[in-house]
Amino acid sequence: MLIAHTVNQFGRQLKVIGNTGSNSTREALHATEQGFAVGMDAALQINPYYGKTSMTGLREHFKAVLAEGPAIIYNVPGRTGQDIPDDVILELAQHKNFLGVKECTGNARIEKYHNAGVLCWSGNDDEAHAGRHEHHSQGVISVTSNVIPGLMSRLMNERNDTTAESVKELIAWLFCEPNPIPLNTALAMCGLCSSTFPDARKSALWTMMSSF
Repeated sequence: MLIAHTVNQFGRQLKVIGNTGSNSTREALHATEQGFAVGMDAALQINPYYGKTSMTGLREHFKAVLAEGPAIIYNVPGRTGQDIPDDVILELAQHKNFLGVKECTGNARIEKYHNAGVLCWSGNDDEAHAGRHEHHSQGVISVTSNVIPGLMSRLMNERNDTTAESVKELIAWLFCEPNPIPLNTALAMCGLCSSTFPDARKSALWTMMSSF
């Protein structure tokens, strides 16, 4: 429903990438089929988390979801407990529906993939500016862009070290707890969603946000 609503409201203005990945291949396939049926342009596909899998299982999982349509692979070992090795990514990159990687292990790896012809988006907001302008990322799939979308877009489109430095405190706050807890707090303070939990630090966050 969320993907369909987004396509309906904004599909003429931008590309819609649906986060239809799952640790269950069957669930990922079902969600991805539904996402494409309602008009998304591509999928974001994470590797199986919690239970993990073998390298053979990892390859088969991604081959199955890539068969559904264009996809960005999402590598975030801090959440899944399993890194997607370079050789697996390079193998998947040969698939016609492979678009690239949302990479959360750092800019050195992003540059390595760039040198191998693999497109990458940063998954780390605090490294995204350098990732874009020094390490050849395509941009960032970002938490902070939900709060300051225009500014984050400008930082990806042109280098501005002063502005990048100015948002570091906000980025640090938005990652002071596992997301989406800080993000939901910030959006609630902006009146963009309902707050369902208290946060003792929100007054400090409001001071930072009001300067952008």
